Amino acid sequence: MKLFGACIQTHNIEEMVAFYSKIFGYQPAVDGGVDFRFPDHQLIIYRLTDTAMPETKAAALIYSVDDVDAVYSRLAVLNMTDKPPTDKPWGVRSFVITDPDGNTVSFMKAF
Repeated sequence: MKLFGACIQTHNIEEMVAFYSKIFGYQPAVDGGVDFRFPDHQLIIYRLTDTAMPETKAAALIYSVDDVDAVYSRLAVLNMTDKPPTDKPWGVRSFVITDPDGNTVSFMKAF
């Protein structure tokens, strides 16, 4: 079994797309929803049109990266970071940011 992707549902699609576009470095087309496509998965940002439907506010996305400090530096320049990367006792270096809807996005590398 392999995870195909994740979907975040939002009433705030323009701000969410702008946020994830900064992270991933490209602006996808917005057509009801948005697909950020990668070789092994995709992240879908889905526009909720029913105001009674709840937004996704408890997702925790975790990205494995080659250089945590380089990703942190790039996102810090874009004013997207709070706390710098730290080494965790379970063997990873990581940092976490929060998207406009309150979901967390972690960047980590095992050591």
